[in-house]
Amino acid sequence: MGPMRPKSGTLHFMQRTSRQQASPAVQPSLDTRLQTTSYRVQDLLDLLQEGRLRMAPFERAWRWAPEDVVALFDSLYRGYPVGALVFWKRRGEDALLVVDGQQRIMALAGALLARQEGDPRPPFDLHFDLERDTFTLTRTTLLSPSPKTEVPVRLLGDRWQLTRWFRAHPGDVMERVDELFWRIRSYQIPAYVVETEDEDAVRQVLRRVSTAGKPLGEADLFDALHGARGEALPGDLREVAERLLDTGFGEFSTEMILRSLRSILHQEGATEGDMHLPEGTTAAEALAHVERSLRRTIAFFREDVRIPFLQLVPYKPAILVLAAFFARYPAPSPRSRQLLSRWVWRSAVIGGLGGDAMPARSTLLALQDLRETAAVSALLGALPERPRTARRLDRFDARSARSKLDTLALFALGPMAFSTGQRVTMSTLFGASATHKGLPPLLHAPSGSNAELERRMSTIANRIAHPPIPARALRELHASEVPTDILESHGISRTAWKALREGDALGFLEARGERLAAHIEAFIEARAEWDQSDRPALTSLVIPDDE
Repeated sequence: MGPMRPKSGTLHFMQRTSRQQASPAVQPSLDTRLQTTSYRVQDLLDLLQEGRLRMAPFERAWRWAPEDVVALFDSLYRGYPVGALVFWKRRGEDALLVVDGQQRIMALAGALLARQEGDPRPPFDLHFDLERDTFTLTRTTLLSPSPKTEVPVRLLGDRWQLTRWFRAHPGDVMERVDELFWRIRSYQIPAYVVETEDEDAVRQVLRRVSTAGKPLGEADLFDALHGARGEALPGDLREVAERLLDTGFGEFSTEMILRSLRSILHQEGATEGDMHLPEGTTAAEALAHVERSLRRTIAFFREDVRIPFLQLVPYKPAILVLAAFFARYPAPSPRSRQLLSRWVWRSAVIGGLGGDAMPARSTLLALQDLRETAAVSALLGALPERPRTARRLDRFDARSARSKLDTLALFALGPMAFSTGQRVTMSTLFGASATHKGLPPLLHAPSGSNAELERRMSTIANRIAHPPIPARALRELHASEVPTDILESHGISRTAWKALREGDALGFLEARGERLAAHIEAFIEARAEWDQSDRPALTSLVIPDDE
């Protein structure tokens, strides 16, 4: 059998380049000593306005929350350290590029400097409360102006406007504000200046430096080193996440997208900042490729696995494997999709029981060298044996794999609204427009209830695939004759409903729990198909002459 040919039209990252096979490269050293200095806040603002302080191309986008801005200004005012800045200075250039400290500098500019049209800085309506001696983020309008005791911090960036403000306030207030002005504007922030032409050395500085405020996580670090917003292709991980929102599947975290990219590149064990792209592949191309792979994965979950929302995926690590699979095999055969669906459900069950549902890393690495059908067989073969533990209703936790399986099983009954008889879809409780997300409890434990009742109330037996029912509406339901088909669509037998109408909550939960346990077991069996043959299609056994 000859070597496999790449499928046309598919960007393959599976080939190991000589750079990837070689031993780790020697890390670059700085050719000059770091310069240590300090900059007053006033100096930084002046440099920004003169265009001599700019953001390095690999710095990250805005990530701070409003409370981080308040904390920064509070530290400046009270003289606490705010961490060192790191600037990059190329020889022969007068400008400084911010390697570390963008969040702090953008916060200073957003609160202190006047904004111009097209300014990318985030605006902050920051105020200082003279009475409470604290900073606050408020919104003031003509109808609700800021109190006399609140000083708009933006005035501290413009001495002329501050002078005008002084004229309308008493002398004691002027002294307090003048002190505030000088404390903020004269605060000196330590800084390192890296003078080098070697961009790799600067990237090493970014990897190694410890940032103030929110440290760079793995996803942030990838975006910092490779991000390039503004291109037709996605510029960073955050942009991939934003683009995937149009699927309606749910919001992927940048960490999940980064892990999916690692899985596609077979670099699952790479440490922070050590990911490398295949030779000749740009970051934008890699990001576009992981986006396409995740879109195929989303379509697979909806069409084959029949899970329409990310929130309901029982075992999230399966997404990483599927992203790698669909990157390698973008259009698998119907039989492969059927077997792959079994793998997802079996992985969910095993993972939900606390087992190791993921194949060994060696199996994932082998995907690059296997035919499509052999890859699917390898994934199924890597799973542990079918669990033989009896199904028991455990405490419901919407984040756990087992509870997500319970939720999916509940929707498989085709739940109907008690008042109208209309179908309650998953979108009703998990879609983007859902006013209440998740399965609400049907009953609430009364004070002084016994331990067994509380345990039963914590399980899926007390959850309902239905918008929340107010207590008054529930009492009205008890007094009415609910059609049997509506009750059955929620796994509620006539016996269970009779117990509930008579005030026997424990009897209701026991009867419903018994029925749901049997239904959930059958639901999982129907999708995992443990007893079915996992053989690939016979046509896959025919090897073309050119392979």
